[in-house]
Amino acid sequence: MSQTPIDTRRQFRELTNLFFGRFLENDLICLDGDTRGTLTGVLGLLAAPGLFLPFFQFVQYGSAPLCFEPLYIRDLVSFPDKTLHLALSMTVLGIVTVLEWDAILPDRRDTAVLRPLPVTLKTMFAARLWALVKFWAVFTFVINAISCVFFPVAVVQNSSVGTLAWFVRSHLLAAAVGNGFMFLAMICAQAVLLNLLGWRRYRRYAPFVQSFLVAALLILFFFSIGAAYQIGPNRAAGGINRFLPPVWAAGLYQYELGWTQPAFRQLSQWAWSALGISALVGALAYAAGYRRTVSQAFQEQEGPAGRPGAAGRLAAALANRFWLRSAAQRASFHFVLATMMRSRGHRVLVVTYAAVGVAIVFQGVAGFIASGNRTWWSTPRGPLLPSMLIVSLFVLAGLRYAFTVPAELRANWTFQIAAASHPFEYLKGVRKAVVTLALAPAAAILLPLHAALWGWTAAATHVMYGTAVAYLLMEMLLLSMEKLPLTCSYVPGKANLKASWPLYVCGYTAYVSFFSWLELWVLEEPVWLVWVVLGAAGVKASVELYRRVQMRELRFHYDEVPAPAVQTLDLSQ
Repeated sequence: MSQTPIDTRRQFRELTNLFFGRFLENDLICLDGDTRGTLTGVLGLLAAPGLFLPFFQFVQYGSAPLCFEPLYIRDLVSFPDKTLHLALSMTVLGIVTVLEWDAILPDRRDTAVLRPLPVTLKTMFAARLWALVKFWAVFTFVINAISCVFFPVAVVQNSSVGTLAWFVRSHLLAAAVGNGFMFLAMICAQAVLLNLLGWRRYRRYAPFVQSFLVAALLILFFFSIGAAYQIGPNRAAGGINRFLPPVWAAGLYQYELGWTQPAFRQLSQWAWSALGISALVGALAYAAGYRRTVSQAFQEQEGPAGRPGAAGRLAAALANRFWLRSAAQRASFHFVLATMMRSRGHRVLVVTYAAVGVAIVFQGVAGFIASGNRTWWSTPRGPLLPSMLIVSLFVLAGLRYAFTVPAELRANWTFQIAAASHPFEYLKGVRKAVVTLALAPAAAILLPLHAALWGWTAAATHVMYGTAVAYLLMEMLLLSMEKLPLTCSYVPGKANLKASWPLYVCGYTAYVSFFSWLELWVLEEPVWLVWVVLGAAGVKASVELYRRVQMRELRFHYDEVPAPAVQTLDLSQ
């Protein structure tokens, strides 16, 4: 039975809404969770920089001496600020797109439900493509809606309405082109990866590529801000600027405002060319591999987990014999370890946090290089000093958040039925799993790298100190955990990030600054490392005693529910 154009349009409309909703939904959230409220909070957080950055810039351009300069001087001086706004917008959109890779492709549920229906593959592809366009439009609008007006107001000050409209139009065009390129480039990377690796290998290696892209986007952001100060009407646009898309978009901004010098004209051409090339390559890659991807996704079956090799079995036997002292510890340890290694979503989450930490360390290195320092790597008194602290902080924070996201809600009945020991014992196994997943790999990777730069004595002191501090941080992060990781549904948005992010920033700054200062003291007098380790052991013993006292009546819960709309005071009890 042939379909009419009306049926096709209706299918297209319904599928577009379905696929767009897939970008925002999460099957693991508690059924009573307010996903729309959480989404509103996230969008508000993304829009916030467009409000407070122009406020400070209005003060900057409205104060002496810039307030007395003609408009073209203020416009030229504002080039780094233009780059900042565009780089922030492009980086956020790029990271969001990378993290939404799984929602972009059809999964087994899509194919199993839709393929038996009279829905053509062409309609499915067109609906998913239009859902992607809506996704790009929503996030581009949210990130730039405020800054595209407030930032031009800050620059033009008391100029005419026509001049303001001219700046707003140029800002919107540059943001649309820059965000369009970044969005298409991330989609293009996924399509090329699918064609090169195939569906099965793509599913295995995509989390690592995603983490690399997140780190690369953050590094591009930091480099673009610094490079913007080196660009002017009489300076060339070559060098590292060839690889910085935010600088291209800022050059397009200037060119649309009437700056036709060769540097801005070349940057503008790069922006338009990059947009066209990314769109062409992405379209060709998806056209070549979309049908095969749908077929492979439909045929994919979830098979049983592979049997560990001889080395894995030996390591597990040794851990069970000498480290994991009870059945409860062994159960929670191996459950957390196996789940984190097999769950793509959880791996993506943790490696993304790790990528942010690596990018921050790299930004510090880039700052030293830009300042002309050519011996930054030869001494601990440099940008690599806080590397162990920063990387371990972000990996532990990523694991702590990943523990709140359930792996499979239907499987938690195993622990509900078989959990016979006190939760205290299970949580000890969880902490040992965190040591295995986070602290041990970080030390194993950083020790030889630092040894090659500073020598084995300084490197060993550095890594031992960083491991002791990271262990204390792990104890603090897991202190309030009252549920078995990866087994309980969760309500999104309880962290209230839009209100608490200043506290996180201040806490991060204080943590890295204080313990970096203390490490310099330890490196000068290595004997103090003994006192640091003893202090860490004392804190660990105190935390252990606190847990034993406070968790006597603890019982794991497996279903987190949101706070009620009306809070009662229980006065009748």
